[in-house]
Amino acid sequence: MFEIESSKDIFWLVLAFCALWFTLFLSWMIYYMAMILRETKKIISFFSVTLEKIDEIVSLVKEKMSKSAASFTLLLKAGKEIMDFVKEKKGNKSKTSKK
Repeated sequence: MFEIESSKDIFWLVLAFCALWFTLFLSWMIYYMAMILRETKKIISFFSVTLEKIDEIVSLVKEKMSKSAASFTLLLKAGKEIMDFVKEKKGNKSKTSKK
């Protein structure tokens, strides 16, 4: 195979072995960092979609409430007119019965 002639050859052999292990470690670390970033992107995307849905629901509720408030105001005015009309009719009946 090959012959080891000096301590310098052993040094270069050990250095090459360490470089190989360091390269494998860096590759493994980069892979896991990429996976962590991918999962983070998925989570952020999920929260973004969820926040958009919540915003749509809030807007829908807000719109419904404003329409309901307008209708409710109209109903209150109509109810007030009816109550005034009923009071007026009762007032007229009591005046005619006293005479």
